[in-house]
Amino acid sequence: MARIFLPIIIPVICFWVLLGVLMPKIRLAVNDATQVSQAASVWQVKTALELYRQDYEHYPVMLSSQDLLDELEQNGYIEARGKNIPAFLYEPFSDGQDYTLRVTKN
Repeated sequence: MARIFLPIIIPVICFWVLLGVLMPKIRLAVNDATQVSQAASVWQVKTALELYRQDYEHYPVMLSSQDLLDELEQNGYIEARGKNIPAFLYEPFSDGQDYTLRVTKN
């Protein structure tokens, strides 16, 4: 019985140990990839804002980030919103001559 039991138990134990060692590293890699994707999405929004400014000589004066994304998408400045566009706060000021864009926690 022990001869059958050991070849099965040892690989199972090794699997769980290996999984325990790798899971934190996998979580870190996924977190890093998400942050990179979100940074790229924010860069896309900033680029779209600059294109909008070139066309209209001011930034959009939307007060809601959702309205801003709708406006940019409807006018063709961004093609489609990805899942990784982080929550952000868009604040235009100086009558559309400048803005701040800050990422917020979800």
